[in-house]
Amino acid sequence: MSAEELSADFKQAMRRLAASVHIVATRSEGRRFGMTATAVTSLSMAPPSVLVCVNQRAATHPALARHGQIFSVNLLAPGHQDVANRFGTPAEDGDARFNVGGWDETEEGVPILAGAASSLLCAVEGLYPHATHTIVVGRVLRVALGEARCALLYGDGRYSGLS
Repeated sequence: MSAEELSADFKQAMRRLAASVHIVATRSEGRRFGMTATAVTSLSMAPPSVLVCVNQRAATHPALARHGQIFSVNLLAPGHQDVANRFGTPAEDGDARFNVGGWDETEEGVPILAGAASSLLCAVEGLYPHATHTIVVGRVLRVALGEARCALLYGDGRYSGLS
């Protein structure tokens, strides 16, 4: 199997892997940055921490990839497809992305999605570059639980909800 065939098959296999949809957001140099992410997972309970995989070409990457940077991880609920699409569109950048969905700010000035199933406020504790992405380890500082008990999922090119 050639490298191109392996890459194409791998991409198709990963499309079949359903994952919860998140918006990762931060503020840097007075500007808001955010991106849609499915490569988010819990890492540790003690201390509470998560990991987020960020493409190094993403506009959010330089704003996020600094030790100590504060960011939010917002778990989307069904009905947030428009938010996921806006933050997943490369042509939309910066503050324009935040025109969809209701956004509040933490006392640190970090954007947090009102109505998210849950939101985590995190501080970058580790950065691990690998190929095209950086694995960002975030230590959880605070948790906000929303009313929604379902997560928006994305798999095989479409959204669905799961309680």
